[in-house]
Amino acid sequence: SIRELDKELIININNVNNNNVGESYDKFDALIATSTGFVKGMDSTYTFQGYKVYQLKDDKVSATDLDDPTKALLLTEEGGLMDLKDDVKRLVNYTRDPILNIYYPTVNLELPNNGITHSLRILKDKFTGSPLVNHKTYYYAAVAFASNEFKKYDPGNPTVDGQKTTYLQGAK
Repeated sequence: SIRELDKELIININNVNNNNVGESYDKFDALIATSTGFVKGMDSTYTFQGYKVYQLKDDKVSATDLDDPTKALLLTEEGGLMDLKDDVKRLVNYTRDPILNIYYPTVNLELPNNGITHSLRILKDKFTGSPLVNHKTYYYAAVAFASNEFKKYDPGNPTVDGQKTTYLQGAK
């Protein structure tokens, strides 16, 4: 929800009717396995880790556009990247290049480990750098993300099993 003030917006993140009520998202992934199958005690779930809050260019920006800086900008200075206070400091996803047959990083997210805050104070238009203008329409999106790193992947030794996808972003 967003509260409008004089040249200021307060964004409140709340999970009421979704799959992350109480920040309890936990999704089983059947693809998480070693080359010999599942290992007893191996973590095969992605668990809620944090939120990313974006300012959007307009109301036509979709979840697939969030990596396009002409359409969506992460509110980093305003606290728009927040995650649980824990030992997860960095999330990296590796994707296989079918021609070279090597894995390369496609997501590399450094986490602040500042904890989850549910309110953000917005004073500037991220696209222009100017102060907010009263009665102008601005667009924002808050996206939850989850993590799982059951076993660290070593790109220098790709024959060793490891979690190549540690970051899972929400779809809405």
